[in-house]
Amino acid sequence: MKIRSDCCCEKRLTTLLAVIVLGLLTQVEAPAQQIVVQGRAIANREQSLYERFSRQLDEERQAAQKRIQLQLEDVDNACQLTDSQRKKLSIASKGAVKSYMTRAVKQVKESAQREGFDFEPGNPPKEVEDDAKAGNVAQAQNVFFLNALGGATKNTTIEQEKIWKNSLQKILSPEQAKKLGSWTMRRKKLTEKAAVDKFVARVDEALLLSPNQREKLTSWVGKNHGTKLAERIGKPQFPRPIVVNNNAQGKQPTQEKATVAGILSNSQLKAWSTSFQNELDGLAGQPMAIPAIRMIPAAPAVIDIKIDDQ
Repeated sequence: MKIRSDCCCEKRLTTLLAVIVLGLLTQVEAPAQQIVVQGRAIANREQSLYERFSRQLDEERQAAQKRIQLQLEDVDNACQLTDSQRKKLSIASKGAVKSYMTRAVKQVKESAQREGFDFEPGNPPKEVEDDAKAGNVAQAQNVFFLNALGGATKNTTIEQEKIWKNSLQKILSPEQAKKLGSWTMRRKKLTEKAAVDKFVARVDEALLLSPNQREKLTSWVGKNHGTKLAERIGKPQFPRPIVVNNNAQGKQPTQEKATVAGILSNSQLKAWSTSFQNELDGLAGQPMAIPAIRMIPAAPAVIDIKIDDQ
C-alpha cells in the first residue's frame, strides 16, 4: 500500500509540474500572439481607410467631370459657340478638372494625416491575412463618416477654377460674355425664387398664412434671405445645432422686426420666433463643427491561463 501511495504522489507531482511548465510557455507565447493580432488590426484599419479615401477621390473626380461637362454645354447653349471655341473650352475643362483634383488630393491627405494615416493615392498599404480581416476591418468603417460628407474641396466648385474662368474670358467675345452673364443671372434669380417659395411653403403649412400674408412674407424673405436660402439648395442637410451669428443676435434691425410683426398675427409671431426666425438667423452663422465618428478598436485577444493552486 505504501508503494502505491508513493506512486500516486509521484504522478500528481508530475502532472502539476507539467501544468506549470505549460502555463509558463503559454505566458511567453501570449505577448507574441498579442503583437501579431495588434499588427493585423492596424494593417486592416489602414487598408479600410485607404479604400475609403480612394473612393472619396473617385467620387470627387466623377462629380467634377460631370459638372464641368454641364458647364460647357450651358455656355454653348447661351453663347452658340463655334467649333473652334468649343474645342478650346473642352481642353480648358480637362485642365480645370486636373487643377481641381490636385487640390482635392492635397486636402484628403491633410485629413488623413490628422487621423494618423499616411494616405498616398495609388499606393495601398500591405495586405494582411484574411482570417484577421473579418474582425478588424469593420472597426474603421465609420471613421471619417462625417468628414467625408460634402466632398474634399468644400465651398469650392469646379467652375471657379482659374483655368476655366480665364479661358472663358479669353475665348468668348464681348457679346457672348454679356449673354452668358445674363443667362447666369436669370438662373440665379430663379433658384432664389424656388428656395424662398419652398421656405414660405413650410411656414404656410405651420402657421396657416392668409394669401395676403404669404405674398408679403415671400417678398420680405426673398429680399433679406433669398441668396442664403439658394446657397443651401443641393447641399446635404443634417440635424445640427443652429448657431446664430453673435453679432446679429439681439441686433436685428428694428425695421425687420416691425415688418414681420406687421405681417403675422400675435399667435403666428410666437411660433415664427421660436422656429423659422432661428432658422433664418442660422443661415448667417457658421455651422457647429462635428467631430468624426471614431470606432474604438476591439481589445486584442490575449490568452491568459491561470493555474489553480488547489
